[in-house]
Amino acid sequence: MEREQTGRRVPAAEGAARLLQVALQAVMQGELDTALGYDRSQRRFGETGEKNFRNGYSARTLRTTFGPVPLAVPRDRGGVYTPHILNRYARDARGLEEKLLFLFAQDADTETFMEQVRALYDTPQAEEELRHIAAHLLPAVRAWQMRRLESEYPFIALETVREQSIRGRTAQLLLGELPGGRREVLGIRMNAKPSYRFWIEALADLRARGATQPPLFCVGGGAGFRQAVRTLFPAAQLRRSFAPALGAPEAVAAKA
Repeated sequence: MEREQTGRRVPAAEGAARLLQVALQAVMQGELDTALGYDRSQRRFGETGEKNFRNGYSARTLRTTFGPVPLAVPRDRGGVYTPHILNRYARDARGLEEKLLFLFAQDADTETFMEQVRALYDTPQAEEELRHIAAHLLPAVRAWQMRRLESEYPFIALETVREQSIRGRTAQLLLGELPGGRREVLGIRMNAKPSYRFWIEALADLRARGATQPPLFCVGGGAGFRQAVRTLFPAAQLRRSFAPALGAPEAVAAKA
């Protein structure tokens, strides 16, 4: 994701940080299920006959490209569990963000989703643990993808995120700003070279989930994005640069 020399966060930061929080919390719950050998609704006895069960949370704040991400790291009474997704005392998750963010990409089937879960870890994890993690992650991702949107976003912008790895995957983010100034990621789709048809489907999804009022769009450099906006939101205004609308002149959008 591109930045100016000021190093300030780009507009995707606020919404993307919330998604990272959702993903990491779900991953850690799946890891804890594996460590304890049972899910949240169950209890078990260890070999010594002593119960081991969930025992609250420890607060931790991670530094990421998208800004700070507050976490509640789950604990167990026996001290068996430590997160695998993060080092014990890790406070920096840069390098993991794109992998987590891309979990929320639209139209990922179950097999593809499991591959993405495996790719979260530098070393192979047991399939049982990955299944527990997916059992928490997949409902969270699906709920986010299908959530009802606000009817009106005064401003919607496009931003491109490229994974900094050998795979080099690319995701297109649609960002919305609410009347109060809060920003959120409305949708994420995977495509290195999006087209008019790609954006028709993406914008139609926004309308189907409730975003029906024509906003001000930043069209940026997304191929086919301007034409798709004019097709589905003919009354919307178009602007090439979203910095003035967002009141953040230091922010720049990555070109698609």
